[in-house]
Amino acid sequence: MSSKTQTIPKPTSVYSHYLESRKKALLHIGEMIQWQWQIANSSLPMASPSQSVLQNFVATPTVAPAIPTAPPIIPTAPISPHSTVAEEPRESILVVEEPREPIFREAQLQQWIVEQQMQRIANFPQQPLLFLHRVMAIEGKVGHWQQRASIITEYDVKQEDWYMQLTTHPSYIPQAILQEIGTQSCQCLSAYLGTSLPDEKMYCRAIGGNYRFLQEIQGFPQTIAIEAKLVESVEERSSITQFFEYELSHLQEVFFKGEITLRYVTQEIITREFVSNQEETKPFERYCSPETLLEFDLESTISQQRLYQSSPEKPHYRIAGEQLEFLERVSLQAKTGKYHQGYVYAEKTVEEWDWFYAHYVDGDAHMPSSFIVETALEGLSIFALAQNLGKNLNSPRFRLGTEKVSWKIFHQVDLTHQKIELEIHIKKIETSSEQIDLIAEANLWVDKNPLAEVQDLSLSLIEST
Repeated sequence: MSSKTQTIPKPTSVYSHYLESRKKALLHIGEMIQWQWQIANSSLPMASPSQSVLQNFVATPTVAPAIPTAPPIIPTAPISPHSTVAEEPRESILVVEEPREPIFREAQLQQWIVEQQMQRIANFPQQPLLFLHRVMAIEGKVGHWQQRASIITEYDVKQEDWYMQLTTHPSYIPQAILQEIGTQSCQCLSAYLGTSLPDEKMYCRAIGGNYRFLQEIQGFPQTIAIEAKLVESVEERSSITQFFEYELSHLQEVFFKGEITLRYVTQEIITREFVSNQEETKPFERYCSPETLLEFDLESTISQQRLYQSSPEKPHYRIAGEQLEFLERVSLQAKTGKYHQGYVYAEKTVEEWDWFYAHYVDGDAHMPSSFIVETALEGLSIFALAQNLGKNLNSPRFRLGTEKVSWKIFHQVDLTHQKIELEIHIKKIETSSEQIDLIAEANLWVDKNPLAEVQDLSLSLIEST
């Protein structure tokens, strides 16, 4: 285990050959469609070279025509930014009779991202934390970020991806990755619309949202389609707040959905709002008694053997390590806490070599909000393993719970900070012959200041298949 090293596996030669074959086929199809479109619309003017890269691919049909049979992206009726994700199923715009031709492929996307960052319009993560491969459709006008808009993107998940190499089961995509996939599509739409204030360098922060896991997808590589919608924008002095909803689908079936609030602020606001809340708010007093307290130093050999190393009979009954490890010291106890179901207290020292600071956003090193929620899930996983909640399953493994999880971020974590603290109160443990479900609430602090809260954090133990 080491949170100081980074291991990002390279694609195999077989898979590289597959990607190259797919690329050639798509390019050939694109050339044919473009040729047919130009014949049918020979009077259409070509795009001006001065337009931005993305506008060339979105706004000029002679360059990247949309397939006529694909329906337009039309936002639904207004939704309150404080509303929850609708529980009733609805027809998705991702269900189309024929496949879409990408209007913006990966190489072009990378070029556009660089352009946006140079123009101080957007903050995008860098590899390996960029989870966006293709833009398939956009409904919205550049410069009109106050209006509702929508986007459809795609992202390819491969078994060789670094997070799939580290996760505890081949079908378990970590929550942090799923949230980042949805969030980055929202950021892409926001950047395309030109969300910014005149003559200001804006920093993007995800300050709240919710998500709900519906089902797993099996077998990789797989392509995830993301539908994201801008619901509302609110401009305040030196800041812009935008409310989004998104769905992640595979084979036209939604498996993960959520809402997220993005706030664009200046560096002055980031500094002032943190400094103005320097009153120390310590975690609640520990609910554990020394006699039955379980403590883990996650760097120790004993903890490594108990939490990170599984047995041949139960190969997936463990937690992930390396880049998916965010805690260092954990204390816990069963049948205590606010709800008398269990309690966890954990700590993490903020280190300059924590790998994500160098990759998340160039010139804006901070901990992603999805990683903050993932920190709470790690603490909940350790509780389940320490209490051996999967002992009655033949071959237990972790899976995201199906409860709707809500979270709020009060501050950022960057390299000026020293310590993150986590506290979890287990609200409910439901046990059946096939699975165990845990529901909890979590609070996090950074240097004694409130960092985040997570409500109805859910995690399940199920049989491996």
